[in-house]
Amino acid sequence: MGNLEIVLTGHNADLSFLQ
Repeated sequence: MGNLEIVLTGHNADLSFLQ
């Protein structure tokens, strides 16, 4: 469960950046 965590973190960071 490492890749999933990285992907989720990336998505969260992207959303935060957009907002």
